[in-house]
Amino acid sequence: MNLAVAGCEMRMLASQTTRWRRRNLAFKTLLACVAAVYAKLHVHASRTATFTSGCSVTLLRSGFGSFPVRETKRDRHVLHFFGPSSEELQDKLDRHIVAVNSYTDREVACILPKWRTLLIGIKAGLKLPSLLKAIHMLYVDILPLRIGGDYIMNATTEMIQEGNARAKSTIPDADLILASTLFDALDVDSSGQISEHNLRAIGFTPSAITEIMDALDADGNHQIDMSEFFAHSVGDAEPDIFDVLGHNLASADIAEDLSAHDIQLIVSKMRSQIDSSGSTGSKYEARFNKILQFIIGLEPRLEKKPLSSQRVQTILAGSFEAAKDPDVVTALRFVYSEVRLIRIAGDLIYGIVTQCVGS
Repeated sequence: MNLAVAGCEMRMLASQTTRWRRRNLAFKTLLACVAAVYAKLHVHASRTATFTSGCSVTLLRSGFGSFPVRETKRDRHVLHFFGPSSEELQDKLDRHIVAVNSYTDREVACILPKWRTLLIGIKAGLKLPSLLKAIHMLYVDILPLRIGGDYIMNATTEMIQEGNARAKSTIPDADLILASTLFDALDVDSSGQISEHNLRAIGFTPSAITEIMDALDADGNHQIDMSEFFAHSVGDAEPDIFDVLGHNLASADIAEDLSAHDIQLIVSKMRSQIDSSGSTGSKYEARFNKILQFIIGLEPRLEKKPLSSQRVQTILAGSFEAAKDPDVVTALRFVYSEVRLIRIAGDLIYGIVTQCVGS
């Protein structure tokens, strides 16, 4: 009897020992995972990148991409959920680029003016090799830039889809593009609607404004949106927007000889006179202009004394290219003013560059 009891106790003790060992192994595994996570966060969340000798700047590197230290396959599997690797981020950026390059002039013409300006600038920027190289580097390294860029791409995709639904499929591409350009010229505040105030600011007389609104404002809200404008600028709608504008821009005998393109040029010239008369812009314009002038003035300085840091050189080479392209500058000014994350990224990059060049 005693032997049976002793045997039972021995089996219970062995079972408890086995459970304890399993718990201990699980605990050790958990500790190892925590240690690995801590090491990864410690290295990547405050990763210090040495750009120049004596110049270290902390980058906001999120992604928690690949480890800078040796790691096992199991480590990568356990911690994969903390974020994509640098290679995955590059692939994502490449997909964004392919999407932008796939948009046709017709699709771009159908979206709202501000976003059309942005997309035109993005497409222009993607043709600049140095800027494209800088974007590939910064997209991985700067978290606000990456999140802001993803937001812009998602919003642009939605705009393209809405624009395609807004325009009739039977409208010729050339007519649609011309109409959208004319709409932009009339839309003084880039709100996506032409108001009586817009027409008054450009220089139309009260009687001309009344005639234009009576002809084109289908829903009677005293504003002409893109759908109403397209309906009367292309297609079979009467009266035609170009007839209405031509009648109010010139005398009757001259107006008959004005083409749609002539009218667009006249309105654009009127608009440019308004734009140059002293628009204050957003509260961030002054800061953006300061950064732009800094970049423009920095290029001749670095021609005489290049930086030793290849990373900063890459950033600046792209910045110099961007500063020389009007479409890119216009797009950058828009996103800097309107997208907070891009503004944060821009200020961060500006701080990195100024610290490294000693300015």
